[in-house]
Amino acid sequence: MLNWGMGHATRSAAIIKKLQHQDNEIVIASDSDSLSFLKSKFPNCKHIELPPYHIKYPSRWPFWLSFLSQLPKINRAIVAEKKQIQKIIAAEHFDLIISDNRFGCIHQKSNLY
Repeated sequence: MLNWGMGHATRSAAIIKKLQHQDNEIVIASDSDSLSFLKSKFPNCKHIELPPYHIKYPSRWPFWLSFLSQLPKINRAIVAEKKQIQKIIAAEHFDLIISDNRFGCIHQKSNLY
């Protein structure tokens, strides 16, 4: 899950609860405040820290201009994240990945997004 605010983490928490009630084993991968929040809500899950995107919200510039200026940094984080996810998948053998705006959290298999 991408740390773009706690809204993503709280929405994902509802999905995690539902999946746990269906007896699925959950591994949570995120960064920063989102990961801290999900660790506190789901201490019995495995937790993996992913590279942060370090998105900054502008105080003076329009958001789109600030976002464009951050694209190289975001792209580097996506590449690092994709490499880490490939290693994790090789070690963990997941059946499914559910990603909330983590652009590097994809896999070649069609059911891993």
